[in-house]
Amino acid sequence: LKTNSIKTICEIGFAGGHSATVFLYLTESASYTAFDMWDRPAYENAAYDWVTSNFKTRDIRLIKGDSTKTVPQFEGKCDLIHIDGAHHAHFPLNDMKNMMRLASSNNLLLLDDCTDSWPAVLKGVDYLKANDLVNSLNIVVDEGWIFRNRKKGWCIGSYKAPVQNISFFGKIFCAPSWYG
Repeated sequence: LKTNSIKTICEIGFAGGHSATVFLYLTESASYTAFDMWDRPAYENAAYDWVTSNFKTRDIRLIKGDSTKTVPQFEGKCDLIHIDGAHHAHFPLNDMKNMMRLASSNNLLLLDDCTDSWPAVLKGVDYLKANDLVNSLNIVVDEGWIFRNRKKGWCIGSYKAPVQNISFFGKIFCAPSWYG
């Protein structure tokens, strides 16, 4: 946070609001947007109410639904991107591709559960590296940190600076920041 100016936080996977709370405490005025399936509303509603009541001066938004469908519809840029959604099948790779479009030029990327306990997450990381879509992406795994019989760890890095929209004769042309 000392090297990246964080004005906007975007997170896939709100759940109990633990990461949201940490990010909001560590920034003075950053806005926060969460994308979450919202499939445990009693638990999630209580967490969301707690976060919004403890950070009343912040712009906090929640977008409910499958992140592989809701993130592509989102307009905006994100300085801090935290991906902690579904960890299986196509979800991690799609979330990583979709969030890349939202990355600001000075972004910080955090990927949760970046260990061999979560092969789909590592497959997404391999894709980002193989296609030269990240400046750096370091895997940080603390030996012995295990939860529910699975290793915990993070990938920390940043997306390459996205190509911005270009205005020409009063028309806006979009150049996507990702390949494909």
